[in-house]
Amino acid sequence: VVINQNPVAIRGKEIKEYEITAHSGFMLQNRKGKQSELQQISNSRRYALDNQQVLGSDNEAQILIEEMAQDLAAKILRRLAKMPSL
Repeated sequence: VVINQNPVAIRGKEIKEYEITAHSGFMLQNRKGKQSELQQISNSRRYALDNQQVLGSDNEAQILIEEMAQDLAAKILRRLAKMPSL
């Protein structure tokens, strides 16, 4: 999983909002070595940055990242269930 965090709302010199994006990919291989095409998935979330409560904002970001990783895992499982046999 690759995580990117980018500012999306800036007022003056202060960042007010971030977007976190998580990307992942997977391929399948059967016993004969035949591989599926690369399947890529991603999701993103935004969160507000409160400069008065930086620790709270950091905790919120970490919680979002953990939730996004769980979402990606669920997406992978759903895709695997729909994929034809190799």
